[in-house]
Amino acid sequence: MTTEDAREMFSDYVEGMLDAPEKERLQAFLAESPECAAELMQFERMISVLHRLPPEEPRLDLWAEFAPKMAEYRAERKMVPAQRLRTRWTMFLSSISAGLILYTHALADRTHQRLERYLLADPLTRYENTTGDA
Repeated sequence: MTTEDAREMFSDYVEGMLDAPEKERLQAFLAESPECAAELMQFERMISVLHRLPPEEPRLDLWAEFAPKMAEYRAERKMVPAQRLRTRWTMFLSSISAGLILYTHALADRTHQRLERYLLADPLTRYENTTGDA
């Protein structure tokens, strides 16, 4: 038995779910490997702490989020195929439109960054700086 094999059996050992031959095999290995026995003790302590924690109820009301989506799905299933196709086509086109808007914005930003190299300084500002020094 390897240390990895023993680690895989820790949970079943602590919960008392190993059959007698596997339990004896693990105990024999732990007697030969003090490092692995120390890991098992640490695992047992962690499990005992976890068992003492109070059970926690989910904080989110999952049905409140799921119900509208389920109603939308049911309504779509009741549509005739042509209407369903039109709805999906509209959703597809809106997704394409959003993507094109993002692409156009990114392209405009990149073009602006490239053109900044070629922009000249304001000649009036340059003229004021030279006359003020003189």
